[in-house]
Amino acid sequence: MSDITTQPSQQDPSLKSYKTLLAENTQLASSPLQDPSRKTNEYAIHCPRCKSKVVGKGVACWPPALPIFVTDSSHSSTPPHLWLITDMMAFDNVGFSRPAPGTSDLRYLSCADCELGPIGVHDPDMKDKDGKKLFLLAVDRVRYRVV
Repeated sequence: MSDITTQPSQQDPSLKSYKTLLAENTQLASSPLQDPSRKTNEYAIHCPRCKSKVVGKGVACWPPALPIFVTDSSHSSTPPHLWLITDMMAFDNVGFSRPAPGTSDLRYLSCADCELGPIGVHDPDMKDKDGKKLFLLAVDRVRYRVV
């Protein structure tokens, strides 16, 4: 698995990580990345390595909670924050892995240009209340175009 903390994007001051945005916007409550009026991503989402745009502004939503993560006493970390996308065609640039071993059809998402990943996950069996398939991007494994 590639190291997601690769820093070439740090040379571009308009590309920022989730951790950096949180540090810069400590007065914001839930998400400095979410447009509160539309409840979608405030900034375009990019690959942290090659800077390719993965998803445009206003495409992904910040779900309040996802019932897919189970924590037990052996895990001290909190569930990850995820962007939710319900249309595969909404991606500007994303790659899908082969099905993960030991799963029915779980696929990891990666940058289609440089193949960095995983940056998210897709399980075809997981759908929203309207029957749309769910594509999840990890908030802290991508970068944001802040201009």
